[in-house]
Amino acid sequence: MFEFIKRMLRQQEEENKPFLHEELKRSDFDQYGYGIWLGIKGQLFFLEKLKNAYRNFDLKEESWREQGANNNNIVFVITPKSKGFVWTWDTEMTINKQDPQYFCDYLKDQILSLNYKVYMSDVKQYVRKEYVERTERHYLKPRFSLAAFAAGERVNQLYGNITIEHLIHNEEPISLRLVCQPYSDHKYEEAKDFGDLMSCFFA
Repeated sequence: MFEFIKRMLRQQEEENKPFLHEELKRSDFDQYGYGIWLGIKGQLFFLEKLKNAYRNFDLKEESWREQGANNNNIVFVITPKSKGFVWTWDTEMTINKQDPQYFCDYLKDQILSLNYKVYMSDVKQYVRKEYVERTERHYLKPRFSLAAFAAGERVNQLYGNITIEHLIHNEEPISLRLVCQPYSDHKYEEAKDFGDLMSCFFA
């Protein structure tokens, strides 16, 4: 039995397949903690850092922006095919381990208020050589107008599809990634500016 488990783990590592892949469901305890976190406005700490990083990033030259930018562990990347940021958690930040998870869910809830829907929320878990890797993901899609589709009109895609991923190693938060991927099909209007989405977070 032990050899079977070792062989299975070795195979999933070699093929980079998750040991576990299932729907992401927050427990009652998680939801209760999230409610308390919102009540004390725990999101403001993260929003302030994100806002300052984006303000500094947005002041840079466009040619430099397309290569990405780093400020306080937050990297923004703006390209024709995708727009977003990766926030690597600083180990010196005095945050509760649950806070990044709450902020991930907070961003999801903010995007839902912009006429989006959750297409999928899932979790993947890998057994690496030195740690157990867990990725929690929210994949959101804009709510399209079926009437516009039927009439052959160009459809408002908002910011395109949006993915939010929270990466964890051995229960330690590692990073959070948010990426907007616009549709390039002629059936859709041009995606709204990424800066508008960031402004919605800071409003």
